[in-house]
Amino acid sequence: MKFLIVFFLTMSLAFTAFSKQVEGLYEARVVVPSQSIESRKEGAKQGLADVLYKVSGFPVPVSHPVIERALSIADQYLYQFSFTRVDESDWSAEIAPGSSYLIMSFEGKSVQRIIKEAKLPRWGANRPTIMTWVAIDDGKREMLTEASGNKGLSLLKEAAHKRGLPLILPIYDLEDSIKLPMVQLWGLFKDGILGASNRYGAESVLAGRIYKPNADTWVGNWRFYFKDNEYEYEFTSQTLDQQLLWGLSGGAKVLADAFALKPSSVKRGALVVSISKLDSLEDYGRLLNYLNKLAITKQVSLLKMKEDEAQIELTLNGTFAQLIQALSLDKKLVTKNVIKSNEGDLEEPMPNFIWQP
Repeated sequence: MKFLIVFFLTMSLAFTAFSKQVEGLYEARVVVPSQSIESRKEGAKQGLADVLYKVSGFPVPVSHPVIERALSIADQYLYQFSFTRVDESDWSAEIAPGSSYLIMSFEGKSVQRIIKEAKLPRWGANRPTIMTWVAIDDGKREMLTEASGNKGLSLLKEAAHKRGLPLILPIYDLEDSIKLPMVQLWGLFKDGILGASNRYGAESVLAGRIYKPNADTWVGNWRFYFKDNEYEYEFTSQTLDQQLLWGLSGGAKVLADAFALKPSSVKRGALVVSISKLDSLEDYGRLLNYLNKLAITKQVSLLKMKEDEAQIELTLNGTFAQLIQALSLDKKLVTKNVIKSNEGDLEEPMPNFIWQP
C-alpha cells in the first residue's frame, strides 16, 4: 500500500539535535594477565568481539560460523597493539596484580568485511549524542560531571568508548542545579531531567542512579529518553564499571535499532537528488566528503553543477527513509519538499535539499 511521508527537516524542535563523529570505532582495550603471546591472542579475541559490537551496535553472535572463525584468528586482524601495566590502585578481585592492558587497533576494512559476511547490522560513525546524568552513592552521593573527581567518571568514559557512544556530561552550574537538584535526579523525575537537558541539545537523554546496598553489589536504576519514548532498566552488578557499561548498553541498543543498517531490511538502490546553496568549490568538496562518510551511502556521483546547485546520484545501502533519518542527525542537509514513498522507496518528485553546514 502506498503512503505519504512528509519530511520537513527544519529547525522545528525546541533545541537543535546534534550528532558527533565517533572516533576509535576499531580500537579496544582489555585486561590480560601477562604480556605473553598467548595473552595477546586471547585478548585479541575479546577486543575483536568488542569492536564488532561497537561497529554493529548489537551483541555479537559468537556462535555464528563467520564470527567464530574470525575470533579464532583475531590477532591476525590487528593493525597495531601495545601493552601497559595496570596501575596498582586498580588491582581488584577482577584484575590480578601484575596484569596489563592490551591496547589494540584493528584493521577497519577487515572488520567491515566480517560484518558483511556475517550479515550483521552496521552503524556508521556519525551517531546521536546522549545527554548523560548519573548520580553515584558509594557512601557519598555525587553527580558525574566533566569536573567530577569520582572514579566513576573515567569508568563512564571507558564504557562510552567501548560502545561507541558520544556522551554529553552536565556542566552542573547554577542553571542546572536549579532545574535539576540532586534530589530530583536521584528520584529520576522525568520533567526535571528533560527540562535540564534542553540546553545541551542532545538527541537522547540517559539518567541513572547507582548505589551499593552492600560491600559486594552495585544496583543501578536507569531511564533512557529518545523520540518521546521512555525506557526503564535496572541492573545488579558486582563492579561499578560493569554497571555503567550495562546502563549505557541499554541506550545504545535503542539508538542502534533506530540508526543501524540491518541487512534484512536493506533495499539497495540509486536516486538522484538536487542540492542548492552551494556557494563555492569548497562547499562542493565538503558536501561530497560528507555524503561519502555516511554509512547509508555506497557511492556518490556528481552529475551536474549549475551556479549554486548540483545534481548528485546516490547509491544507497538502504532505503530513502533511512537516508532521511541519517541526515536528520546533524541537519547539514534539509529538505522542504513533500516526498512520496512506497514502503521506503522513493517516488517522484526529485528530492531538493539545502546545504547548511
